[in-house]
Amino acid sequence: MGQPSDDAEETTGRCRIRLLGAVQVDGPRGPMPLQGSVPRTLMARLGIHPGEPINRQAMIRALWDDSPPRTAPNTLRSHLTRLRAQLSAAGFGGLIATDGMWFALSEDIDSDARIFEDIARSARERLAAGNPAAAVAAITPGLEMWRGDPLADCRPSEWAQAESARLTELRTGMLETKFRAQILLGERESIVSELEQFVFDYPFQERFWGLLITALASSGRRAEALSAYQRARTILTEQLGIEPGHDLQLLQTAILNGQFVGPGEPIPTIRLAKSAPTVEQPRPTGNIVPIPPTSFIGRQYELPTLVTLLRSTRLLTLTGVGGTGKSRLAMESTRQVSNMFPGGIWYLDLSMLDQPDLLIHQLLEVLDIRDRTAPTLLGQLISRLADADTLLLLDNCEKMVDACAELVDNLVRSLPRLRILVTSRHALTLQGEHILAVPPLACSPELEANPAVDLFWDRAASTVGELASPGPRDRALAVQICQRLEGIPLAIELAAVQLRILSLDDLLRRLTDRFQALASGHRSAPKRHHTLRATIDWSFDLCSPAEQVLWARLSVFRGTFDLTAAEYVCHDEALGSADFTSLMANLVEKSIFARETHPVGVRFRMLDSVSEYGREYLRRSGEDIRILNRHSDYYLQLVESSQRAWFGPNQLDRLNRIRMELANLRAVFDHCTTHPEQTDVAQRLSAGLHLLWAGCDYTAEGQHWLNVALATAKEPSPARAAALWVSARIDFLQGDPVEARAKLDEAARLATRFGDERTLTYIMHIGGSGELIGNDVDGAKTTLRRAYARYREYGGDKSVATLCGIQLAMAHVLCGDPQTAVEYLRQALQACAAVEEEWIRSYGLYAMSCAMYEMGNPEQALTLALETLIIKHQFRDMVGLATAFEQAARPLVDLGHGRDAARALGAANQCWDALGKSWFGGSRAWQSIHDYVRERCGADLPEPVFQEEFDRGYSRPLLELIPFTTGG
Repeated sequence: MGQPSDDAEETTGRCRIRLLGAVQVDGPRGPMPLQGSVPRTLMARLGIHPGEPINRQAMIRALWDDSPPRTAPNTLRSHLTRLRAQLSAAGFGGLIATDGMWFALSEDIDSDARIFEDIARSARERLAAGNPAAAVAAITPGLEMWRGDPLADCRPSEWAQAESARLTELRTGMLETKFRAQILLGERESIVSELEQFVFDYPFQERFWGLLITALASSGRRAEALSAYQRARTILTEQLGIEPGHDLQLLQTAILNGQFVGPGEPIPTIRLAKSAPTVEQPRPTGNIVPIPPTSFIGRQYELPTLVTLLRSTRLLTLTGVGGTGKSRLAMESTRQVSNMFPGGIWYLDLSMLDQPDLLIHQLLEVLDIRDRTAPTLLGQLISRLADADTLLLLDNCEKMVDACAELVDNLVRSLPRLRILVTSRHALTLQGEHILAVPPLACSPELEANPAVDLFWDRAASTVGELASPGPRDRALAVQICQRLEGIPLAIELAAVQLRILSLDDLLRRLTDRFQALASGHRSAPKRHHTLRATIDWSFDLCSPAEQVLWARLSVFRGTFDLTAAEYVCHDEALGSADFTSLMANLVEKSIFARETHPVGVRFRMLDSVSEYGREYLRRSGEDIRILNRHSDYYLQLVESSQRAWFGPNQLDRLNRIRMELANLRAVFDHCTTHPEQTDVAQRLSAGLHLLWAGCDYTAEGQHWLNVALATAKEPSPARAAALWVSARIDFLQGDPVEARAKLDEAARLATRFGDERTLTYIMHIGGSGELIGNDVDGAKTTLRRAYARYREYGGDKSVATLCGIQLAMAHVLCGDPQTAVEYLRQALQACAAVEEEWIRSYGLYAMSCAMYEMGNPEQALTLALETLIIKHQFRDMVGLATAFEQAARPLVDLGHGRDAARALGAANQCWDALGKSWFGGSRAWQSIHDYVRERCGADLPEPVFQEEFDRGYSRPLLELIPFTTGG
């Protein structure tokens, strides 16, 4: 880094840059006004963290995002020269240090943003340390520093918007800390009016609704608290279409159960989840890190150490043997650092994933990159994580250490603001990796604090109520049990469950016998591996023979599964005459797997270590292939039955069911592509999900499955023909018509060989749809008309056949014949309405909107486009959203709503960027819609106004942008 620039004079006295409102510099001669948004943006970019070097490219991005002028380096230098001259004239000489490539403000400068961050962190720490009065005292001067929207007078770049959102979220977190502290101080009545005003201004902030409900209930105002819950629920369901979060529902249950008994009583310990995204949050702030149903115990050293390391370490790996609680510790740490990461905390559990090739697809899904057709998936991922402090938690990486290491290395090298927390039995062995070993819980009798014993008693008390108050002898036995279990949390929890049928003495004696037997073999394995294995062995031996068989068979499932799936895959004569439901209940009671409630119903999940044990037993039994084949059969039937029933009501329920089963579907696919006798199933499965791939945000993963299935088995078959035409459809959407045509040609040869007229119809239809988006509209009209006639002659999937009619109508629209298009569309929409079908209907509404527009009815065109957008968003159809936003923009601009049209273009651009290629890789017909609106907006709006509205559309959550209203 170079020396400070040789301005006319050096700064004397203390300077402060103010960013919590209009950008301002205060110094020896008083405040200095900065003229123009460019110098204010440059000062803000440098002043967020004084002393931190900022490279030239980052400075350019702060001004021009990803579209800088060709002269950007020289222009930046000129702006900085003028800025330094202004500073020097006002008595601020020497503030900016530079070597031409890097820039920094002096470390001696105060930044109100940095002070604000320090105050927020200090207040949280004081509250966590049990000193709410000190937290309130720390917060008060911080809130007084707030002068309005941060960086409001800077250029509206992505950086400025992200920083403004981060600082605003810091203030929101500071208010949350203040309200929490005041509740603990008994100042509950005094903050009710403040909280009422806050939830009025920001009605989607669930955690503040929770604080309001808590303040009312703990003040004895239970009826008002329940009324506040109902108000929150009404707002969330009517405006966002979601139910209140789990923790808000817990608050309601606590009040109804009388847990809030009146003023001055202890407040129930209920965690409040982060709120739903609001208008003020342009991007989602992470996914939901699981909240385990049991309490977190121990780790008084490891947890604060981990939290401290997360503040300074970019790559941190928690290592340790299975069962030591790495995942639980990592999850708990995320709750203490949430305010550090305005870009969100994103969680991915890799225990459900078997194929390393799908790692990046799974991560993109978690990050809600809704379609993944970008040329490079890694590039799409890096783009999504840039420009905001973000934490990525990769849990259970040991099954694919190499793949994780490669991905993490690329992310760390490319994203300086990303921090990654990994849990794994093995380190990634990457440069810069900080390794924190997670030891078992301490269990020495000499320790005053004995976390292993505390964990044992907590789990024992939940199993056997009378153990909630153990006597001295009980405590001594518990210490011996935990010592025998080496302090391994999973082993302790499995042992505590056995107290349903054993006394403490019996438990200790049986553990001693088990470990003495184990010690005679496998001496090369680490002792703690012996301990965990012995505990699971013992849990297995305590199961009946039928329960043991069921445990092993259930291990083929990944993620969660329901009772119907379990019974189909696992139930046969080997389980004897026992009732299957009773066997499942017994295994739940023995903590072999857990019962969970999901929107789709009750499901079950097996712990990873327990599942591994079951799979090993299943392999030794010799029936693993048979059970895996049954698992594959069940999910193939599920997919194909869902496909047959798709053209009808309850489509979203079917879609959500398939999404819930993705972990199992991936496991099936992995099994089928590695066993030659099952490759036909892999092709049928990947083709059977074509509606999910093409219209519900899984395009790239679907193409991956299809390509692997096609490469694994090249023998001629009807299944291969189907996989080929489905894959070709995705190629067209991704802008690769050459590859699509080659696949359709092979599919046609196979279908002809097998005399499969329906498949030949599908092939003709997909070829015509490719022509439609590939600049051959006349050819598309001819081909689609032939395919449409063939569907009437040979039949076919009702969804695909109806879509063919809609695409034929769209070809007529593009050929200047909207009247004929309307006739086709009325038939399609009537067919959809007759069976309450929504997904295909959305395509018909879009095409009808285009037809109405061409027929001179922009009002009706706009109404239809907005209805299309609502349905497309429900299905997360990014292609449909992109085209529908652009279609909505046409009538908007014609009707004089230029600002709304600009926002619609911005929203469409957001969708196309997520897809990777705009307008299907170069469709002139669809690009012309964008070009028309852009030209009209340019004529109706000043360029800065257009750019402002376009940026709003690009950065806001899509759901907020759908209900266009004039001046909205």
